[in-house]
Amino acid sequence: MKTFIISDTHFNHENVIRYSNRPYSSVEEMNEFLIANWNDVVGADDVIICLGDFALGKKEDIPGIVARLNGIKILVRGNHDRNKSFYEKCGFNFVCNDMKYTPLSGRNNRPIIFSHHPRLGMSIDEVNIHGHIHEKELDETFDHNRYFNASVENINYTPIDLQEIIKQKGW
Repeated sequence: MKTFIISDTHFNHENVIRYSNRPYSSVEEMNEFLIANWNDVVGADDVIICLGDFALGKKEDIPGIVARLNGIKILVRGNHDRNKSFYEKCGFNFVCNDMKYTPLSGRNNRPIIFSHHPRLGMSIDEVNIHGHIHEKELDETFDHNRYFNASVENINYTPIDLQEIIKQKGW
């Protein structure tokens, strides 16, 4: 079992293609590409943490998308994911506002905060995996060594293994 991270999939959100310069000609193409990439790396017994802004558009389409996606699905709600019980009914195994995880092994065993927005006000030992900013960079307010942006635009539109993030960042 592995743990994967993804953020800002924006399934069914046609305008995000233009807003974030996504390489798709239609929302249908984007949805199918994101589903295929997700299922190529995430197995049925893997955990996947989606850091918000999962989908927009018709609510009745969302359960069908969730059902097509592999893994034990956790949603850390973003600014577009307003209704917790709706996403639970859609098939997410767990829905929350943010999460904290402390690895049992690794170089530093630093507590990881999973959130949609980049988190300010963390303790000095905490690090943050977030989304929300899509292809943009954090400004100088943030210590970039303590943050990882998991928006799909930054991870090749494919869920990324949590251990790969920890390795890349030296956490």
